[in-house]
Amino acid sequence: MKRIVIIASIIFGSNLSSFAQVTESSYLLGASSSFFMATSPNGKIDQISFSIQPTAGKFISEKWLMNVGLGYYLRQQPSSYQVQSSSSQNNFSGMFGMTRFYPLIDKMYFTLDYSVGAGYSIRNSQYVQDSVNVDTRSTGFNANLGVSPGLAYFVTNKWMLFSSFGALKYSYDVEFNVFNPRHSLGYNFQANSFGIGAKYVFGVDKNCSQSN
Repeated sequence: MKRIVIIASIIFGSNLSSFAQVTESSYLLGASSSFFMATSPNGKIDQISFSIQPTAGKFISEKWLMNVGLGYYLRQQPSSYQVQSSSSQNNFSGMFGMTRFYPLIDKMYFTLDYSVGAGYSIRNSQYVQDSVNVDTRSTGFNANLGVSPGLAYFVTNKWMLFSSFGALKYSYDVEFNVFNPRHSLGYNFQANSFGIGAKYVFGVDKNCSQSN
């Protein structure tokens, strides 16, 4: 029965608990991070990626949060005894987004984050050709649109923890050196790919707040 109530609250946005933690015009400051690691069958690391994104936001209603942020993303693919090549990518970006909050249980919410972003990337590659080490460098531009589900939990009236579970995303990526634009559309949901973060709330309505 509890599962039915939770599912119904997500679909219909029913108010299982009043949105007492924040009110319209409240502000948030915070940051999120993510980590991904892929390994081969022999246990060697094939890919590692890491990202961090500080954000600032404002509740334009009791259900919608408008936010902006800056981001840094790092991806590395080390060489192995089978593949004598390695690469790394650094990406600097900015984003604008809107987050919809759906009450689940007291102080916990299901969220859908809609975002648009753009960034500048630097890629470095090393490989062996005719017994000679070759280094290459390229720069590029990328843009994306995405929708990401997640959860938000108010530890106190001032602190909110949140997490994300992959994303449905459209991406456009182009390298300036060769101008080979690439388009991609897909959903990423993997057990070893996750995002977590915390935000601080300004402007809590003390008359509506719940006691901690």
